[in-house]
Amino acid sequence: MAALLKCFFLVALLGATYNYVECNDTCKETWKDVTNAIKEGSKESFVNHVGPLAQMAKTAYTANTGEEIPGWQLVQEFKMINGLYALAYKSETDSNKLVLAFRGIRFGDNDSGGTEDDLCARFYLMDAGLECSDDKRGLPESCKRIPGWVLDYLNQARIFIAQLRATYPDECFLYTGHSLGATLSSILSATSRGFESHAVSFAPSPSNVPQIVTNLGIDADYSRVITLFDEYDGNVDLDKCKYGIRCRFEGPEPEACATCTADKPFPDISEVLADMQSPCELCLHHTHFFSHILKTINDEGTQRPQCYEQDCVAIPFAKEDQKEDTVERRLLDLLSERFTGPDDDGAKGR
Repeated sequence: MAALLKCFFLVALLGATYNYVECNDTCKETWKDVTNAIKEGSKESFVNHVGPLAQMAKTAYTANTGEEIPGWQLVQEFKMINGLYALAYKSETDSNKLVLAFRGIRFGDNDSGGTEDDLCARFYLMDAGLECSDDKRGLPESCKRIPGWVLDYLNQARIFIAQLRATYPDECFLYTGHSLGATLSSILSATSRGFESHAVSFAPSPSNVPQIVTNLGIDADYSRVITLFDEYDGNVDLDKCKYGIRCRFEGPEPEACATCTADKPFPDISEVLADMQSPCELCLHHTHFFSHILKTINDEGTQRPQCYEQDCVAIPFAKEDQKEDTVERRLLDLLSERFTGPDDDGAKGR
């Protein structure tokens, strides 16, 4: 019991140091039904397993927590003022399953938050050397007024997970979300050691997850990460490092996408949103926006996606001294000394 309490204390206070403490290893097989249905199941099986996850990701956008999802019970809402928004669902048929759905970039304000903070959090995550400091280099000027801890959605997600672990220590977690929420889900799954968490991520943006993870200095395993995306979604850049199980919805190329990329690569989503009604923005409507993905999943006339597995080797972070001297690493050292004493050789470098 003492060891377990120590484990949860470290996870809760580090929230989110970017290395999980290894506490158990019981969840390797729990989500195999979902993985198999996505990789090789029939269209009906695919919809039955992915549909509820997509509905959870949608509810994370709408914050309509009264909307029921058959077979699942909403057990917790995580809401930071002008920050991360996420929902936790527990299976009513399998007591071991718990899903966390993270909101992506919300367009327009509602009960789950607004657009500007989400876009700034995306920039913050893309500048992956920042971690949890207030050094907001590289951010747009409009984002620099927002404290770094508010923009660090990854850190906030770790805190939410630590809270849930304390309440549900035996459940097996799966993360899901769309766009920015999908990126968070992929990183959280790939860096979960011991808990064997999984992810079903819808069109992650930013999509260079291995680069972000490598820059943060985290050990990662992408074998439990499933990415679903439209083949013409320029936001899921296929020229970047591929990882995990990638499932591509195939179909004819929208005319707007062909026009958008006729003489240049697809621009970053922040540039697209600054030029509404452009061909690139219309392309996003037909490929990236979650309404399109929901329709693609549920439409009887569409085929299930084609899936393949991909290994990825990301480029290491260039500034090793900056990677080593992080707020989280210093905090981890301090807390380790409190638990084990400064003379314990095993206290550092976890």
